[in-house]
Amino acid sequence: MKIIIIGAGDVGFQIAERLVHEEHDVVVVDRDPQKILEVSRSLDVLTVIGQGGDYNVLTKANITDCDILIAATDVDESNMIACFIAKKFNVPSKIARVRNYFYSSNGDNHELFTKEELGIDVLINPEEVATNQIIKLIHSPAAFEVVDFPEENLVIKGYRVTDGLEIAHCPIKNFAVYDDLKQMLIIAIIREDEMIIPKGEGVLLPGDKVYVVAKTEDFDKISPYFHESYKPVHRVFIVGVANITRHLCKYFEDSDIHVKVIESDRNKCLSFSQEFHKIDVVNCSPTDKEALMDEGLEKIDAFIAVSDDEEKNILSSMIAKKQKVQKTIAKIQNNDYLPFTSTMGIDAVINPKLATVGEILKYVRLGNVLSVVTLGESDAEAIEYLITGQSKWIDIPLKDIDFPDGCLVSAIIRLDEQIIPRGNDTLQIGDRIIVFARPDGIEKVGKFFG
Repeated sequence: MKIIIIGAGDVGFQIAERLVHEEHDVVVVDRDPQKILEVSRSLDVLTVIGQGGDYNVLTKANITDCDILIAATDVDESNMIACFIAKKFNVPSKIARVRNYFYSSNGDNHELFTKEELGIDVLINPEEVATNQIIKLIHSPAAFEVVDFPEENLVIKGYRVTDGLEIAHCPIKNFAVYDDLKQMLIIAIIREDEMIIPKGEGVLLPGDKVYVVAKTEDFDKISPYFHESYKPVHRVFIVGVANITRHLCKYFEDSDIHVKVIESDRNKCLSFSQEFHKIDVVNCSPTDKEALMDEGLEKIDAFIAVSDDEEKNILSSMIAKKQKVQKTIAKIQNNDYLPFTSTMGIDAVINPKLATVGEILKYVRLGNVLSVVTLGESDAEAIEYLITGQSKWIDIPLKDIDFPDGCLVSAIIRLDEQIIPRGNDTLQIGDRIIVFARPDGIEKVGKFFG
């Protein structure tokens, strides 16, 4: 496909990088010559210097021959205008990154500026995507990552293996003795920054991060094997008045979860408390341990740090973990911090930029690819394929198929049945399968099933 990406920042660059690997024809547009130079040095793409909302610039980018336009700059209005112009050129698919809370589905302006009127086919709000991730984590207290396929009734969850667990040091092939664990499949193990696709072999060790797939309803039985004592979340601290905070409070304000928002800026506190009357807003530093203790830090179940100051998010989460808060979640977008988060006392990391990349890539697929989900901590993908009559793998047991390295068939959906596959299972015409692929295997998997 021929794809124009407007914006060569972190989000635009990562999208371009992935699409080039998948052999799409990509044009990157940005007004910053230095960013364009970095892109042209790193990626095999065409580049254009200029404003993405400029008619003449988009003409230079060959918009008349474009299949998908992705507007991913940091300026919402520029992204909207670019999609509006693309609509005039009859570009089939237009995707816009829009951050402002007031343009979101929860904001006051979402009816005034409808995406249809602006020519936007897919509007992606990074903070809404991040909020949805946080909500899933709140409802899965032991997991550090949750990825769901709601239409298929399947979920992938990431767990940390600790020394006190019954399954620690247990060979994976021995899991068959646990009736509850027969309904799941371990699809990946991250050990010392290396991702292992176990395929029924290996041993779980303390310190491992494990990705597990199962039916949604089966996790009630599976989860206790991956944690010792987690309780439902009833009390939450949120650090920072930010767009994610607004989305979360919109969700929590009519729930039975009690929320306190911690913000060091007094003016932000006053404004936010007028916006959300049911939410307690506390004016104090999130790194002031004594102030947090006075507000009941030791009694809360989850600590969510989503301020724009990543260092404060990290430090406040460390304070919370030292007070034995059950779940700490922090917004961190600096990749240099990510390898150290678990030792810092952070149970789960939210990266809105990375989440945005994954969300956009869902809509940039061809042929028998039905959906794609990026797993944030590993940069791996769970890809849903349709098995057609052209497939060479019909009626062949999975154990006899020479799949590419770095991938695993994680689930088969046949009509309304979800199958957690074993070696003797086969693929049938019309099946939908979910394939887990390491970053180094994504391109090979695409060619294998394409």
